[in-house]
Amino acid sequence: MAIEPKYFLIEKDGPVIIWKYNNPPKNLWTTDSVNEYNALVEELQADPELRAGIFTSALPDVFIQHFDVSILVMLGEMLKQNPDAFPPIPPRPAYHPGPKVIIAAINARLAGGGLEFAQQCV
Repeated sequence: MAIEPKYFLIEKDGPVIIWKYNNPPKNLWTTDSVNEYNALVEELQADPELRAGIFTSALPDVFIQHFDVSILVMLGEMLKQNPDAFPPIPPRPAYHPGPKVIIAAINARLAGGGLEFAQQCV
């Protein structure tokens, strides 16, 4: 593994990698955790020994609750001050189709961004 994960506990089981998302207390998606997840997906796709990834929660009570809305509030305030500060960002799914599948193993309640993420997996 090339990166040292901060938000994931990682296990390998033969040709399968298991990512346990760990961002207590609510398992909110953050910009940093999404970037880390995207790097883990790239590693999965590049590793010839791996065939699939499983995304699950390390927390017993929540899968992913939502994206950290404090970031959205901050960006909204910045855009009010300067509407031209950021170019439009095209939507980008959390999972990029590739030759290997990613399975959402939902093991706790989820809401908002967690549901959107799970729908993008197989």
